Amino acid sequence: MKTFRLFATLLVIALCAGFTSCSDDDEDENPLVGVWSYTWGGGNKEIVTFKSDGKGTWESYDVYDDESNTESFSYTFDGSTKLVLDWGDDDPETYTVEISDNSLKLIEEGGHTETFIKQ
Repeated sequence: MKTFRLFATLLVIALCAGFTSCSDDDEDENPLVGVWSYTWGGGNKEIVTFKSDGKGTWESYDVYDDESNTESFSYTFDGSTKLVLDWGDDDPETYTVEISDNSLKLIEEGGHTETFIKQ
């Protein structure tokens, strides 16, 4: 009986160690993934959606002309500060990124900054 208890105790310890070491360490969470909104000029709006597969959409709404436009892109993000949007026209756009929990600043190479809020 003592052997069985010892075996059961060792088995429980081994299982606990196995479960704690099975966390998904290689799953890097991309802070860009989600829907971001930027409002300017009395109600005009830009809505950018970043998907986890490296693709996204950029929707522009013009309240004055009652028009909207949606474009698709692919993107690369270095996980820190560099974002490249590829519109498929051989002229990718590079941004410096500042990101917090609910705020995304896209800073163009010329210095123009747009601040998006996570939806």
